[in-house]
Amino acid sequence: MSSQADPSWCQATLEDKAVTTFRWVIYNFNNHLEKGTEKLESTCFNVNGPGDLKTKWRLYLYPKGIAENNEDYIAVYLLNKGQVKVMAKDTFEILDCAGNGRKRSKSTPVEYEALYSSRGKSKWFKRDGLKDHPDLLPEGNLTIQCTVTIFGPQKTLSGLDFSTNSNLLVHCQKQVG
Repeated sequence: MSSQADPSWCQATLEDKAVTTFRWVIYNFNNHLEKGTEKLESTCFNVNGPGDLKTKWRLYLYPKGIAENNEDYIAVYLLNKGQVKVMAKDTFEILDCAGNGRKRSKSTPVEYEALYSSRGKSKWFKRDGLKDHPDLLPEGNLTIQCTVTIFGPQKTLSGLDFSTNSNLLVHCQKQVG
């Protein structure tokens, strides 16, 4: 004799999040004389939330690449200067003379360790691309926009009755057929 268990469900979510956009203008970008792997550092900026969480961040820009074999590329990195480990994602873009985002690069959510953990793009775009698109350097200035999304802790929801979460049931039905 077989017994049938009551239907149950479980759902994991990262619904709580906080989003901040930071703009960094690097004046006279082409006149910066950084060598090889030297970097420029933005001022620090904060992301407040989700909840009571407060995190501190900084951008690093490597005008001539982060490694010697990447000297034709501009590299950009987001650095966690906060005291806590967080799940975050970022979007980097260059703003053109009209304020439109170009050369966009998005990451997927990743865990940043506390204090000086960084993630970024070692080959964000070729330096020569700025010559081909002078609208990306209005008056010689490079404007980088970084949008940071911080995710709250993962929540696991579960129950014994599908009727308490009808959206999940509909979703499952669509998945199955």
